[in-house]
Amino acid sequence: MVIKKTTVTLFNPPGSISTSPAAINDAGTVAGTYTTADNRNHGFTYTAGVITSFDPPGSTYTNISTISAGGTIGGWYTDASHVMRGFVHTLNKTTTFSYPGAVSTSVVAVLAKGDVLGNWVAAGNITHGFFFNGTHHSLQYPGAYSTTLAAGNVAAGFTGNYLSSDYATHAFVASCAPAQAPCTQ
Repeated sequence: MVIKKTTVTLFNPPGSISTSPAAINDAGTVAGTYTTADNRNHGFTYTAGVITSFDPPGSTYTNISTISAGGTIGGWYTDASHVMRGFVHTLNKTTTFSYPGAVSTSVVAVLAKGDVLGNWVAAGNITHGFFFNGTHHSLQYPGAYSTTLAAGNVAAGFTGNYLSSDYATHAFVASCAPAQAPCTQ
């Protein structure tokens, strides 16, 4: 396939030795992560030629994985204690997510109403998905050893993969919104 009549814009945040876009919203804002020469990762947004760098407070390593239609970014960062925490950042306000009882947490999607999808890791390195709408809801594929969410939206539901008891990885899509039963049961 050949794409015609397309404009390609190249960009790299200042000081970047590697740039990895992760998501783009309908307004054309790109969000992602870049690495500097000191081997640290930082988040960025790119809008109409303007690059804005971002690191959550206390971050030693930042990874942005999503941007909502309204421009809210989300992802995870590692703090000075080497703990991985999820975050959401909008309008100069950062909210940190540490799922109750988790050894690490990450955000994979920020939904239209500000609800959050992500993953949390329990002791024993078992991964679970989560949905947060003011209350934490753990999401686990029925009978799975572990469940990892990859993406989601309000209209279509969410997708990810799960590890079965025989250690085979399987993909799934849940065609209901995360807050609807039976998806959160």
